[in-house]
Amino acid sequence: MVMTAVSNSGLERQPYRLPEVGFVRAKHLMVDVLSIGRTTLYAWIKAGVFPAPVPLGPKAVGWRVEDVRAWLASREPA
Repeated sequence: MVMTAVSNSGLERQPYRLPEVGFVRAKHLMVDVLSIGRTTLYAWIKAGVFPAPVPLGPKAVGWRVEDVRAWLASREPA
């Protein structure tokens, strides 16, 4: 899946590609994939709208790419 990210200046950046497998960190998830802020992301998680992150280390979390892809697919119009 390819997402085209647009910077604040309006200039188009290189498309962001979700990796085939693995994890995506919050920065890429919020800016390049969902275009939402941190508050919205964690509100969606708390409400059960978006999958919860998994711990990657003592101070790091990420989301399984498979979970993100499944969530995006469930949001696409039929």
